[in-house]
Amino acid sequence: MTIKLAENYLYDEESKISQWWTKIDYTNWDSTNEDWMYETNDLPDIKSGLHLVDTNGEEWLILKGYPSWSEDKKIGDEKWHKPYKRLWYQIRSYLIRKKDLEIIKKWANQEKFSLYRLPDESSRYEIFSREFYWSPAYHYFSPEKNVENLWQEIENKNGELNIPPVILTAEYLNWEEENDYSKEYTIRIIKPSAYIFKKMDLDFGKKEGDFINKNGEVICFDPSVFNKSQSYLLIKKKPFLEFLKENELEVFWAVEGEKNVIGNDINLKKGFLGWLIMKEIYWFEDEKILESKKTDIG
Repeated sequence: MTIKLAENYLYDEESKISQWWTKIDYTNWDSTNEDWMYETNDLPDIKSGLHLVDTNGEEWLILKGYPSWSEDKKIGDEKWHKPYKRLWYQIRSYLIRKKDLEIIKKWANQEKFSLYRLPDESSRYEIFSREFYWSPAYHYFSPEKNVENLWQEIENKNGELNIPPVILTAEYLNWEEENDYSKEYTIRIIKPSAYIFKKMDLDFGKKEGDFINKNGEVICFDPSVFNKSQSYLLIKKKPFLEFLKENELEVFWAVEGEKNVIGNDINLKKGFLGWLIMKEIYWFEDEKILESKKTDIG
């Protein structure tokens, strides 16, 4: 039996198919490479894309995502043979104790903030999709069986703040293609973290990538499993906020992106242009998503 899942479009700039969960858009490709590279007024509004509304009017939040865009290849040009503009972001989210949110906000406003000082999601390729969270194989590769022990430290090289620990909201299944003829290509599925899965009392849905509550309602899912879409993990807003309130938690999003010109061109006058790096943190306050943003030249 061959699995008919959609290809994942992780970091695939050519995936331009619009869906209700791909609310963030970008269209400014007309400037010269040099001018475009350092333009900051045209950056997409990531904040608006974290809060989504589906076709039935239900509200969702992005927990994890990889929005990316690139300039269309000109007719007759080979990709990579000519320079072209590319813009991408990585969106991560973390749980924090409610009392610790103010410290995270202070940390976000420091110059040394970087996404890469935060814990990264685990990626499992050794187990099957529905072995997550419960099986001996899952616990062998993810040894913390007690969800209360899933708190992780933020890297704090200079000790500028006593930064509190966080809990990841997502993890991955990576199923490589190799010589496995039960599927047609590599499969990558973003799943809710063990903490969210267990604390929200979720279960696997009938469709791969869906997670349901006790009433059988889909609460969390990765739309790229059955759609030609970049990878996202979405969670229904209302039950998620109720879960945060019940457990005295808050959520914040750490986002890092890059604007660059890539590809070869011996006529590129200024040679390597460097890149523009965007660092952003978002959090809830009075039911609104607020932000702290930085832009650096690399």
